Amino acid sequence: MNEDKWTNKLENYRRALLSLEEAKGQYLINPANKVIRAGLIKNFEFCIELAWRVMKLYLEGKGEKDSSTPKDVLRKAYEHKLINEGEQWLRMVDYRNETSHNYDEDFSVKMATMIVEEFSPLFHKFYDWIQTQS
Repeated sequence: MNEDKWTNKLENYRRALLSLEEAKGQYLINPANKVIRAGLIKNFEFCIELAWRVMKLYLEGKGEKDSSTPKDVLRKAYEHKLINEGEQWLRMVDYRNETSHNYDEDFSVKMATMIVEEFSPLFHKFYDWIQTQS
């Protein structure tokens, strides 16, 4: 595995998580603010994108070369015990895809709630695990 590429990806993921936490904090203070909610959702998009790419790079370092799509990578990550919540991660990808096309207010409120309550903890759990592997 290219050490510089690995370090860079992991650092980008760490920064995205920090940004997500900042957006989450602002959202919890003012959940009615549409701009803050949009920022939270955008930070979620960054995190899911970087998370699956970190997983892909890790798996490639372990000899897994056949995963190219986010869902393929997540299935392999679950199979190799990088994550324990395979179905939830697959749902995150589905929701991430929907955020690009759905501008409905009710959907954005639902997304923000799921990010805060369900998705953010999974991002952190994976980051904590991957840190033990570096």
